[in-house]
Amino acid sequence: MASPAPASTHPAWQHSIALRVTQRDAREQAHDALIKDYQKLAQYAKSLRGRPSAGRPGVEAPPPAPTPSASSSASTSAQPPQPQATPASSKDLAAKDALISSLQSQLQTTRTELSDLYKSHTHLTTRLLTLSDQSASHSSLTTQLSLLTRREQDLRDSSAEKDKVIELLQDELRTLSLELGQVEEREERLKRDNAGLVKRWLERAREEVERVNVANEWVEEVQERRRREGHDAGNKEAGMGRETEGGGDKARGE
Repeated sequence: MASPAPASTHPAWQHSIALRVTQRDAREQAHDALIKDYQKLAQYAKSLRGRPSAGRPGVEAPPPAPTPSASSSASTSAQPPQPQATPASSKDLAAKDALISSLQSQLQTTRTELSDLYKSHTHLTTRLLTLSDQSASHSSLTTQLSLLTRREQDLRDSSAEKDKVIELLQDELRTLSLELGQVEEREERLKRDNAGLVKRWLERAREEVERVNVANEWVEEVQERRRREGHDAGNKEAGMGRETEGGGDKARGE
């Protein structure tokens, strides 16, 4: 029986195995007619051997086999002469026997070859199934490899994007660090300026307080001086008044 032609989508090795199996089946089928002829000849030869000799032309039937008692009683007697076949009949039988032996030998050889071919067919079929399973497993592994390759590429792309984001963040961090350094430097400068301003303000306030204190002291001194001068002037006016009153009294007494 011929195997179906392999599909074009199968791998090259599977197509090669299927082609070999097809060629082997064709060789086996080429011997089918010869095997059938050999079988017919073997059956014919077997039927010829099974026929009685009386049915053959020119050949007498052989005598029946003697029984044990007959053979013992006739052991001393002379054996009857055996009938002889004609030369032509003997040659025909010998030729037929030789042909049958040759055909049987060829049939046995063909059967052996056929058995070997069947064994080879079984082995190749098993091998083909194994290779088919391996091909399916290989296809599955190829699919998994493709998925893993795609996933690896996706991870690489994602990693590249993350690297870009990290680089941007690092740039921003460096920028912020520079800005922070500038802010800290400005803060230190402002602290120094503020400290100087506070110091100058305190000095100015101290000087202002001193000037106010000096002015207050001067005002107090002026007020004290004026108070003293007023007091002295009052005393002088009172003395002069008393002197005037004393002079009037004196004049009135005279």
